[in-house]
Amino acid sequence: LPHSLVQVVIYWNKYMHKWLKLYVFRTSSKYGGLVAVLATYTVSSLLHGLNYPLAAILMSLGVYTYVEYSVRYKLSVLLDACVTARPCPAHCTRHKHSSSLLPVAMVNWLWSALAVFHLAYLGCIVDTTSSTPAPFPQAFQKWSNTHYISHWIAFTTYFLYFCIK
Repeated sequence: LPHSLVQVVIYWNKYMHKWLKLYVFRTSSKYGGLVAVLATYTVSSLLHGLNYPLAAILMSLGVYTYVEYSVRYKLSVLLDACVTARPCPAHCTRHKHSSSLLPVAMVNWLWSALAVFHLAYLGCIVDTTSSTPAPFPQAFQKWSNTHYISHWIAFTTYFLYFCIK
């Protein structure tokens, strides 16, 4: 299982990730984290071609990773535990509660399961049978049929971010 959506994005294409981080994310980070993430995923969408289902997936991933990173960071500070989006080293000195503890491992497992759910949901609109995307309304029919549940979960997770002290 992936540790987080952040890890999936990083390891999907390490070289592209490094380039985008260096030339887009860091350049635009002076405008705030969310702006930098959205700028990075916008450039990534453009580099992948103007395919609106793929752009929607990438922009959703951008928002999801930002939300996940932010919430997990806040949780790691609040719980003093290794639950950040990027895994802590085996012998973490920053947190009191390491990822080897059962409650911490369970929190990380829940985030991993959520990442798999989000990836399956986002990927369901990819049509590998055609070289051209489906017409706009049809392309997002599967998301619509699920009432955009993954997007609602991301929104609820972001709301949780504001509820955490």
